[in-house]
Amino acid sequence: MTRLRPLEKIRTDMDLILQYDKSLFINKLRLGDMPSDTTRCDLEQLFGMTAYIREMPIEGLVEDDRASLDESLEQINSLFREIHNYDAAAIVGVEKELREKIRERADHLHAVTQPWRNLINFLYE
Repeated sequence: MTRLRPLEKIRTDMDLILQYDKSLFINKLRLGDMPSDTTRCDLEQLFGMTAYIREMPIEGLVEDDRASLDESLEQINSLFREIHNYDAAAIVGVEKELREKIRERADHLHAVTQPWRNLINFLYE
């Protein structure tokens, strides 16, 4: 069994994600202004879902859900550090890989939080 980190650390991870400059990522990955670009939509989803989750009561999460959320946030932070640290010219060689990682992280965060978000939405409707 993995040792769970304090809830404050999970919130800090969310804050770190939200502090990244989304427009910098859009420029580095050459996502342009096309809202139909799937990578841009995935990136928007990562920021939007993190902001949404940041405001939710995570204290009641069961251990497995908390561990999954913690892992997902760590993966997103790692990916964002990777993109942030790339030189815009050097990113061209790994651009496709980074786009795929963004898609994977968005899908994973969505899957991890979907049951929890459904329950919260149901309770507060």
